[in-house]
Amino acid sequence: MPQLVINDDQLPSFAGQRAYPMKRWIDSNTRFVAQVGGIGYGRFCVRAGDQTMRLPTAAGDVTGAAENGFAVRQEFYHQTGVGYADGEPMTVMHLGYMWVEVEAPVVSDAQVFIRTAAGAGGTLLGAVRGDADGGTATALPNARFDCGSISGLAIVRLGE
Repeated sequence: MPQLVINDDQLPSFAGQRAYPMKRWIDSNTRFVAQVGGIGYGRFCVRAGDQTMRLPTAAGDVTGAAENGFAVRQEFYHQTGVGYADGEPMTVMHLGYMWVEVEAPVVSDAQVFIRTAAGAGGTLLGAVRGDADGGTATALPNARFDCGSISGLAIVRLGE
């Protein structure tokens, strides 16, 4: 009888997608968006209130609460679009592996930085990059890139 073979070496496809779904686990919570303009998939977001999330605007937002994390794209919920609208429920990953868009090329095992203000390298709050961009991005504790960037995407390893 033939055996079932599963290939878990996943190619990048979109920001907010879980990486290594067959090998790694993800720890997440469901919260509501409290951000005018919404929160894009794979963007870093921070606690805004009891059950709400917003984009970071200061270094302390990035280094703060354990509930902070990345916006997960749920295949069963959103088939199109680029993120969650203000007021929508969203899943936030605060431990695990995820594909994210990066503002510039990154290398494996480098420190992850999160944009908290507009800078020379970009303007999207919560965006991911591999350097501080002149102080407009903050190092995310306990987070590294699991691989170098591929077509503008990279895997973030958070909490391991």
